[in-house]
Amino acid sequence: YPSIEGVIGRFDYNDVMAPTQVCDVFHLICPPELITEEYRSAPAWIRLLNGSRVTFVGLHDYHASAGYGFAAIDQAEEVPEEIIRLLGGRVRQRLPNGKLPHHRILLTCNPHPNMEWFLDSARQYPDEFTFILSLPTDNPYTPAKFLQERRRSYTDDQYRRLVEGSWDVWEGQALSEFDRNWHVIEP
Repeated sequence: YPSIEGVIGRFDYNDVMAPTQVCDVFHLICPPELITEEYRSAPAWIRLLNGSRVTFVGLHDYHASAGYGFAAIDQAEEVPEEIIRLLGGRVRQRLPNGKLPHHRILLTCNPHPNMEWFLDSARQYPDEFTFILSLPTDNPYTPAKFLQERRRSYTDDQYRRLVEGSWDVWEGQALSEFDRNWHVIEP
């Protein structure tokens, strides 16, 4: 949308701006000819050819004040639920023509107990929340060596959680054999 304001962040601003992290990845995805202006000090932002602006933020000290047309949070499991919900209340920007864009908040995360609230929301309000399981094996460009290296370097629990996408396993859990697909039935 022309002139839309968006925010992309992680819990820690350093993780947004560190080499190979969020801001650098944005530059890899966005064609350079679309970027008309850039500000690299905190908070960094990029203005696009159509007048839109993307601001990069750390959410550790986030205080609601601005209105956005979209928000994206990387590693959302690191961000407290109340901050995500607070930011959600700020995704309300009207476009210059007075219309509301199709508001969206995109969360990317690894399976983690801190995100159970989101899974519950996706089950309870399927028209408002969408959960998309995305695994390294879904990417046709993931080298086989990647999976072999993770198998060697991760514990079994880490591998099930971070590579296989299991939301039912985490370090130190009491029932490590629990599997939602096997142990949970409809009431």
